[in-house]
Amino acid sequence: MRLRALHVAALVVVVVLGTVGVTSLTGVWVTESTRVPRVIKAGTYAGSSDPADIRGSYTFGDIERAFAVPASVVAEAFGLTGANPADFAAKDLEEVYGEIDGMEVGTDSLRLFVSLYTGVPYTPEETTALPAAAFRILLEQSGEAVTAHQDRVTELPRSAAVVSGAMDDSAPGGPAATAAADANVSGTGVTHETGLQEGVVKGATTFADVLAWGLSREQVESVIGGPMPARATRIRDHATEQGVSFGTYREAFQQLLDAEQ
Repeated sequence: MRLRALHVAALVVVVVLGTVGVTSLTGVWVTESTRVPRVIKAGTYAGSSDPADIRGSYTFGDIERAFAVPASVVAEAFGLTGANPADFAAKDLEEVYGEIDGMEVGTDSLRLFVSLYTGVPYTPEETTALPAAAFRILLEQSGEAVTAHQDRVTELPRSAAVVSGAMDDSAPGGPAATAAADANVSGTGVTHETGLQEGVVKGATTFADVLAWGLSREQVESVIGGPMPARATRIRDHATEQGVSFGTYREAFQQLLDAEQ
């Protein structure tokens, strides 16, 4: 028996909708990314979420759900205050703080903090900083285990960042006094000081910056080993996409920039 075109079309719709319904019920059909870190499969920490899999897109709320580290504690550790710490993304730490005295406060700092807080091992990059507030929290939480990272401890600028909500208006020159001059990070309500030091490659440095500082497209492409992406792309983000350590790119670009001076 031959099916008419109308019947065939109706049958296709039924099959597709039925498949979606079944897979939604079973948890197979996923329409949005869940930002769930991978689970360690073997060894002492089997079954634990892996801090190494924390990515820049993860919010403090994601960290709380995956690692049972309260978002408010993470915010306190990184010097952020306000009403909605769960909405703050790891990648925005680099925008807020970036490089301080040769060390970097960013997503890898969050991986290290979570690792030490939970006791699940993680080896950070050499230039990864640990905020002093985070160090104090970890001393109470983990005791002497954290002292192995004492050389990473970095004091954060007092007024570098605030999450919208509870701002300290009482202290002259505090966060509230400087907030109007600061820039908003990714719509989270977090403000930060935006100035870049010319000629110094940091986490927020874009390809447009190094070109403006005197490098040619050919020099840029020689460092990254391929075509240069959009000028507005942060060098750190491109390194992450290529699976390359940001430190490798930063050192190469810095050498070229220093030679231009």
